Amino acid sequence: MLATTFRICEKCHKTFEVLTNYEGDNICLSCQGYFDNPKDKPMEIVIKNQDINIKNNTINQRTLPKPSNLNEFIGQHENKESIKTSLKVIQKIKPINFFLFGYPGCGKSTLAEIISNELSAHYIYTIPEQLKNFDIIEKILNEIQERQQLTVWMIDEIHNIDKKLINILLPILQDNKLGDTKIREFVMIGATTDSYKLYKKSEALVSRFQTKIYLEKYTINDIIHILKQYKSKLNINVNIPDNDYLLLAQNSKGIPREAINLLLKRLVINNIPQILKENKIIKNGFNTTDLKILNCLNEINKPIGSNFLSQKANLLEQDYLYIYEPYLVESGFIERTRKGRMITIQGQKFLEEIKKKGN
Repeated sequence: MLATTFRICEKCHKTFEVLTNYEGDNICLSCQGYFDNPKDKPMEIVIKNQDINIKNNTINQRTLPKPSNLNEFIGQHENKESIKTSLKVIQKIKPINFFLFGYPGCGKSTLAEIISNELSAHYIYTIPEQLKNFDIIEKILNEIQERQQLTVWMIDEIHNIDKKLINILLPILQDNKLGDTKIREFVMIGATTDSYKLYKKSEALVSRFQTKIYLEKYTINDIIHILKQYKSKLNINVNIPDNDYLLLAQNSKGIPREAINLLLKRLVINNIPQILKENKIIKNGFNTTDLKILNCLNEINKPIGSNFLSQKANLLEQDYLYIYEPYLVESGFIERTRKGRMITIQGQKFLEEIKKKGN
C-alpha cells in the first residue's frame, strides 16, 4: 500500500516528510532535535491510498429549521453578495477559502453549511479541540483525498487552533501540498468570535482565507423575518401576533440565536413578560448581568481595567469582553478609554430609569 508519512516536530512544530532512505528518523530535519524519549517522538500523519471511514457530515436540512441556501438567508446583504461572487470563483476557476467572524449567534455556522449546500459539497465540521488528536486530522485529509466530490472543511472557533496544526495547514492552503504529496483541493472555512486572537497567533493563516466576512448584528426587521421563517419551518400551529414578534426582536440584542431562544419559549408560553423575566431580561435585551456591570462602574466612578471589572461583576474576563462589553459600548453605556472602562452619562440615566421602574 502506498503511503507518505509526515512528522510534526514537538520542539520546532514544523512538518517534514520521512524519507525512505533516512536511517535516523528520530531526528527532526528542521531543527536537528533528537527524540530519545518515546513520548517525545514526532507525531505522524500518513496520507494513504485507501478509504478511511469518517463520519459523513452531509447536512440533512429536513431536520434543521434553518435556511438551506443564500436566498433563504435573511440579512447580511453585502456579505451575501461577496459570498455569491466567491462561489462563482470556486465553481468556475478554483476553490478558495472563507473566514467568517463576528458576534456569537449571528449565523457563522449556518453560512458555512449554506456555502457547502450551494457547492453540493461534502461537509466536515470540526472544532480545534478535536484536531489536537492527529488521528482525526489524518482521517480528514485522507477523506478529502479519496472523494471526487468537493469537500468543505469548517473549523469553528478557529482562534483556538493549535500551532502544530497551523503549520500543517499553511502549505496545504497555499500550495495544496504536504511535503511532496499533492492534497486534493478543498474549501476551508474558518469561523471565530475572536479574529484578533487568530491574527496575533498567525497572520499567515488568516491571509490564506481569500474571502473575509464580518457578520454584523441584525436589524429589528431582519430579526422579525428570521423568527417568522424559523417558526414556519417548525410547522407548529401556534398563532403569534406581530407585536410579540416585535418584542422578541427588541430584546434579542440583534442576535438571531438569542431571538430564536426567546421564540421557542413563546411557542409554549403566551406571556412575553414572563419569558423576559425567566431570561433575566430587563429592557431592550439588557439583562441583570449587564445591570451588574453598569452598577460596578457607577459605584467605582473612575476608569478601571477589564480584568478588575469582570472580577467585581463575578465574570470571566473573556465572557465580559466578548459577551457583554460589545453591546454595552454600542449602546453608549460604557466608554473605553486609555485608562480603562467608564460608565457614560447615558449609562447612568439608564440605571436611574431602571431604579425608578423598580420602585
